[in-house]
Amino acid sequence: MWLKTNIIKINIFILVAAIGSPLFFSSRATATEDHLWNHPEWLRLNHYVKSLTGKYQSKIQGPYFLAPDGKQNPESEFKTLVEKLKNEPLETKEKIQCRYPARMDFLNRYYFSKENQIPLCASKHDWIQKLGANRISLIFASGYLGSASSTYGHTFLKFIDESKQGGRELVDYAVNFSARTGETQGALYALYGLFGYFPGAYTLLPYHQLIKEYTNLEGRDLWEYELSLTPEEVRRLILYLLEMEGTYIDYYFVDDNCSFHILWALQIARPSLNFIDPEEAYVIPLETVKLVERIPGLISQTNYRPSLRTIFENQYSLLTDQEKKDLQKYTRGENHLEQMSTKTLEATQTHASIQEASDPIAWKEKSYALALARAQRPDQTEYRKSEKENPVFSSDTGLLGVQLSSSSEISSQSFRVGFAYQDFLTRQSQWQELQVMNFQLQYAHHQLKLTDWTLLKVRSTDHWASPLGKPSWGFFVGGKDSLSYFEGQWGLGHDLSHNRLLVLPTVAIHNRDRKGLFFGGTEFLALSNITKKLRGLAQLKSLSSNLGWSHQTSLELSQDLSDQNKVRLQVLNLSENEKTETQINFSLYLHFLFD
Repeated sequence: MWLKTNIIKINIFILVAAIGSPLFFSSRATATEDHLWNHPEWLRLNHYVKSLTGKYQSKIQGPYFLAPDGKQNPESEFKTLVEKLKNEPLETKEKIQCRYPARMDFLNRYYFSKENQIPLCASKHDWIQKLGANRISLIFASGYLGSASSTYGHTFLKFIDESKQGGRELVDYAVNFSARTGETQGALYALYGLFGYFPGAYTLLPYHQLIKEYTNLEGRDLWEYELSLTPEEVRRLILYLLEMEGTYIDYYFVDDNCSFHILWALQIARPSLNFIDPEEAYVIPLETVKLVERIPGLISQTNYRPSLRTIFENQYSLLTDQEKKDLQKYTRGENHLEQMSTKTLEATQTHASIQEASDPIAWKEKSYALALARAQRPDQTEYRKSEKENPVFSSDTGLLGVQLSSSSEISSQSFRVGFAYQDFLTRQSQWQELQVMNFQLQYAHHQLKLTDWTLLKVRSTDHWASPLGKPSWGFFVGGKDSLSYFEGQWGLGHDLSHNRLLVLPTVAIHNRDRKGLFFGGTEFLALSNITKKLRGLAQLKSLSSNLGWSHQTSLELSQDLSDQNKVRLQVLNLSENEKTETQINFSLYLHFLFD
């Protein structure tokens, strides 16, 4: 909800006099008015999209347009605006000027002379003064696999009021573009998000409120990228957000999402930026920071804010086995704070803060007792820095792959393209997996055919034995050759040093020969970070149906050549109904951005 302030009418006499002045509406030339409706900034400001037939359509929904055909006609909308400013009564002119502050800024820069500028209306002027922002940061929240719409992270903007720095920056405000989902959950939530049934809108919230939601409740790390926008550019962005108040845009998880509209707002602030087009096929939050980083000088400073979960994992990893047992005893209700080491006490305190964020009634007194016990100990503890790799240096989400395969039956070449690709062997995956629209074409016997396709594949894994551990899970919708299927998994993971072991019982529905078949079985996975650039995966998967058993075993190694390029070697064994095939695959993966 937008920041509410009392509307103070300042300089109203001057404002009304300026609006009523004939000079205020003297246009420079008819040709200027005739062409300004087609100006890129006018089209961008009003979210006009041009179709293949050459017709315009604005994405903006709700009460916004002045002309009856303004949603489909940028020329009509522009001329109606100017005509109303010239000929409507003074009260109507003032309402238009206050309703469209970003449009007024556009007219001041391109239509009216310096002597005839439109002043900002009193209520909007007062609102901007209260906000006090002259700088802005782009915030990236790391991926959260508990939400289908946030698997690749989330982006929003934070306004910076210099008077609130030095420990008071949490009371700054952040602007977020998000879907208004109401009570919709589950499969219907995903379907509505895919097909644009949710309204999406900009909202303004205190930054500390988003900190609580992302870093405390969801365990997401935050990276703050302060941008080198000038105060005038920040002001232009604020005017645009004020103008969008009361409207909405159909929200799609794939394209018209948080990232698209945050980038769009930055393009409004600095028109020379050209991150995305209105017809952009899809935009991923991780790509947002990458696109911004690739503009020289746009990021002036980067700050990292670890989540409470990241801090706890750092503290917990330094405890001895006995100290870990002491912590777990306390979480089970055994109160023995005086016997805890200081490091155990601090880790327990962080754990309690995480629990309190989701259940304050049950954990408030425990958190207070832990804080009191820690305050009575004068000794200091040292921890290694809780910092993960900056997302701007991660692998890009687009994928092109070339694979050479050899088996006893066939040798082939395959080509892979993925619009969003992250698997267990991607360096920054942290043993999470997300693939969207991934296709593999195989060339063999002078024929090219689609042999493997993935509409959506998500797998979230965790260390079950950790005090914060959760079950591992996954689902997959795709196909192989003439077979299409859905798989769901739920199981447990366990960490051993730099390795993670997974046991994932699996259910699957396959469509073979136009017949639905139900499978059940188990997948065992062993994941390993062998070195910083070399990772390994061992897999055993068995499924059973009324047609018999099928088994798949594989061993795969992935070596980074650079942040964006890697080579992989896989030995794969497939066995079904007493038929066995061994295949060796050598692949080159090239990551890039679809921009």
